[in-house]
Amino acid sequence: MTSARPTSASRPYKNAADEDSGDRQGRAVRRTDGVCAGASLLRDLPRPDRTTALRHLLLESPDLALLDHSEDLDCIEICRELRARSELPIIVLSSRGLEEDLVAAIDAGADDFLRKPFSPRVLLARVKALLRRSEGATSNVVTAARLQLARDELTLRIGAGPEIHLTPNECSVLALLMSTPGRTVPSERLLAHVWGDSSRSTQQMLKQLIYRLRQKLEADPAAPQLIVTTPGAGYRLVAEPQLRDRPTASVPR
Repeated sequence: MTSARPTSASRPYKNAADEDSGDRQGRAVRRTDGVCAGASLLRDLPRPDRTTALRHLLLESPDLALLDHSEDLDCIEICRELRARSELPIIVLSSRGLEEDLVAAIDAGADDFLRKPFSPRVLLARVKALLRRSEGATSNVVTAARLQLARDELTLRIGAGPEIHLTPNECSVLALLMSTPGRTVPSERLLAHVWGDSSRSTQQMLKQLIYRLRQKLEADPAAPQLIVTTPGAGYRLVAEPQLRDRPTASVPR
């Protein structure tokens, strides 16, 4: 039996099931025999600062983190610092209806973003989908267009180059593009594959995710040679790319 403990690093999202639980009531999901069920988990983290929240997440090593972005705690920066140290799946929650928050969260390395209010069923569905993707697939290694993707390890190699670390959603999108090299994958299919819907917010998340992949894979992200846009349709992986050397000073995580 395994246990997934998504942890809220700030004030927890509260719904009808939590209303009488007190300010220290966090949200968690426990996974038993492959089935996810909603659960409650007490956390002794009343209004933690960023350093405390980050240390808590790294020490507990949960399978998934829920970061509740608010004026009291900047979870975008926590997400950025956490992503620099870990490939832990991350969902950012926010009550602010600002598109800038969504863009900032995905750019910081979040795998998903949810605006409040939302139902517990929606949150649970997103958690389950992200946990499935983070576990990888039966066929671990995928190769195409000089790329070698190790889905269990969430790593990619381009030719004989160094390992590039990916997030679960980056890995999921890249695997789908690599399944049909040279052919356009419609945006709607990518959205359904990763997030299960094609709302405006998820369309923006897909754009940010492609942007992050290009930053990691391309020698010149502004002139991509691997992942190209098919205007009005979607994205495709170039079957026989003419690759230039990528900068080796730093590989973003």
